Amino acid sequence: MDERTRSELDSIVTAFRAHVIDIGPRAITVELTGDSEKIKAFISIVRPLGIKEVVRSGKVAMARTVQPNSDNNHGRRPRDAE
Repeated sequence: MDERTRSELDSIVTAFRAHVIDIGPRAITVELTGDSEKIKAFISIVRPLGIKEVVRSGKVAMARTVQPNSDNNHGRRPRDAE
């Protein structure tokens, strides 16, 4: 990938609030989250730059962990940790 293409991709990644998570000599891996229309728009814009692979996970939900010193438990340890 030449410098001009990398620069163009970087501008697109920034505009879509995506993240470059890996850069190799011949490929760049980008992470993008959003609704399906946002994903489709990103793919259509970067397709001319040469997409090698697209992986989509669909909707994903993840539980957040409560930290011992968070405001949620006011500094108390969870009962099962005692």
